[in-house]
Amino acid sequence: VCACVCVYTARFELTLLPSCQRCLNFLNNLVTGIIFFTLIVNIIKAAFGTQRSCLLRWLFQRFIL
Repeated sequence: VCACVCVYTARFELTLLPSCQRCLNFLNNLVTGIIFFTLIVNIIKAAFGTQRSCLLRWLFQRFIL
């Protein structure tokens, strides 16, 4: 999502449309927010470790197999 918004804003910033400046500012802020949110989620994941739990294996054995 972030990459698509970046490509979209870069395409319109090259044309320098003054009527779209407010929209482009919003999209730039949106991209910044998405990247910040992703950073926070990755920090939380790293803090709790990457050891896999057996819950997924248990669910597969119990309900699918």
